[in-house]
Amino acid sequence: MSAHQLDALRLVALGKTQSYLAREFGIDSKSIGKLMTEVFRKLGATNAPNAVLLACRAGLLADVLDNPLTARQHEALLWTAQGCTAQEAADRMGVSLDTVRWLLRTTHRRLGARSAAHAVALAMARGLITAADITEPPHGRQGPAEARGAPEPHPSPQRPSDARTAAPMAPATTTPERTAA
Repeated sequence: MSAHQLDALRLVALGKTQSYLAREFGIDSKSIGKLMTEVFRKLGATNAPNAVLLACRAGLLADVLDNPLTARQHEALLWTAQGCTAQEAADRMGVSLDTVRWLLRTTHRRLGARSAAHAVALAMARGLITAADITEPPHGRQGPAEARGAPEPHPSPQRPSDARTAAPMAPATTTPERTAA
């Protein structure tokens, strides 16, 4: 089962409707119907409640109540926790600014958070994100510092150093001699 299909099944298990799924995934309700039919087929289920039961038995939904976030909501929250603005998160995720704002708004609502900082704190308290998630770039992408073009700590020996990577010059250890006038 694909991650997209599993996300849809998780949302169904959380009581979300197909129209909600269509909005969440940004596709029409007919496509959601096809997606869910494929999920049912893969699980051998006859309907949504049966699919949830079979998925729970197979261990596919063990985390559904512990993690109410979709993969994209989780990713947007990780970028926020790393210090990215909504626009920077949108650029890194390859989506629009409005999409990131929507993802963060729904993330806050699902976690019961009143602000972005509160959402990060709640997610960390629930174990949805860890300190390791924040120090490592999410999903193999650049972290905020690298993406902003932060200078490297040490210049590479293969290329000449530039103004951003050059080491500062050490102060002179001797004083110039004064000439008598």
